Amino acid sequence: MVFWRNSLTDFSSARPAFLQGKSTPRAYLDRCIEAIDRREKDVRAFVTLDLPAARKAADEATARYRAGKPRSMLDGCPVGIKDMINTKDLPTQMNSPLYKGWQAPVDAACVQALRSAGAIILGKTVTTEFACGHTNAARNPHDPARTPGGSSSGSGASVGGGMIPVALGTQTRGSLLRPAAYCGAYALKPTLHVIHTGGVHPLSPTFDHVGIIAASLADAWHTTQVCSSVPGGYSGHRPLPLEVPAARKPKAVGWLAFKEFDKAGRGTQAGANAILEGLARAGVTIVRRENSPAFAELEDDIAAMIDGESLELLGYEMAWPFLSYPRAQLDARIHDLIDTGAKVDEARYHLLLANRNALRARVAGWADTIDVFLSLGSTGPAPVGHATTGSRHYQVPWTFLGLPSMSLPLLAEGSLPAGFQVMGFANRDPEMVAAAAWVETLAR
Repeated sequence: MVFWRNSLTDFSSARPAFLQGKSTPRAYLDRCIEAIDRREKDVRAFVTLDLPAARKAADEATARYRAGKPRSMLDGCPVGIKDMINTKDLPTQMNSPLYKGWQAPVDAACVQALRSAGAIILGKTVTTEFACGHTNAARNPHDPARTPGGSSSGSGASVGGGMIPVALGTQTRGSLLRPAAYCGAYALKPTLHVIHTGGVHPLSPTFDHVGIIAASLADAWHTTQVCSSVPGGYSGHRPLPLEVPAARKPKAVGWLAFKEFDKAGRGTQAGANAILEGLARAGVTIVRRENSPAFAELEDDIAAMIDGESLELLGYEMAWPFLSYPRAQLDARIHDLIDTGAKVDEARYHLLLANRNALRARVAGWADTIDVFLSLGSTGPAPVGHATTGSRHYQVPWTFLGLPSMSLPLLAEGSLPAGFQVMGFANRDPEMVAAAAWVETLAR
């Protein structure tokens, strides 16, 4: 098998039956709860669940549909919330002993937006410690011997395991798209600050993104759109358009293979090559290092910062609040990051920011040549074991640059999924999603 065939049940395809009176949000929720009852003991995706509150919210949504007054495209949609994101009615514990039992007084901005849209907050999903620790208790829904990825581990596992259609996650390096790729789900990380980060425990103000893991591209878009509508913050962004962008064939794409491509399994490589061959047959120009020296230089410079300048910047910006926490109660990976940051002085920090801005400008300069960038979404399927959550190599670049990216569950390695990544230009999220939808149609 070259391509991954998922069996996810998305909310968008179920919603017409609500509008026609043939089904209800409560019936949909009950199916989700049945799936959780069946799978949670093995997958361990959730920290907490509030089923009574979810059932009440589903009944209220059902009444709105019967009255012909649903609040939004997400009205009645069950959603999991990564346990880094504040919820006023469920603890936010961040997989840290420092926050065990801690209760936020108000919802995070994105959660508040979801509630206003009629979405059902079903529970909190498992994260690594402070979204940057080594591992956690969640398991891959397709093989519990493997990691689900992280740090949005429970969000990826719950959606990829068919338990819920949508979950919120965060990405500071690879924390959203990687678990989606490993678990066979969709993920959408919009341009930096399109989704308000208020009420999300910080790691880095210039890296932290809120994003969506979902059972379909439409579910991912609708959720991102709702969350993008929150006023306030400091990004000056505009809410995304309401309608899912229609699939649109790109004229040209940029293929970022990186040296990690050689480490991917044969099935993953074959699937990616088949997509590229399909693009070429359809008349899409593929820019790659082999046919463009300038593109090769860009790829090399992007690759150089993955384990270099990006870690320096992250470590420096983590100083607050992590230097205020008792060191003995922090994961060893957090120690490594803040120790890296401690070596960065103010002059070096501003040089790193300038270097990143220069790299962003170089990427932006390709907007007249290509429509989107493409790469693997993961270096093959999830690795066996739970000591780490896998390689971040393919997710770091567009997180570091603050640009939109998404993972499509298109590739397979035997019976396991692997992701295919589509990456766009700043504040051109709709164009990226339109191209991704077309690539998916081509692959299917």
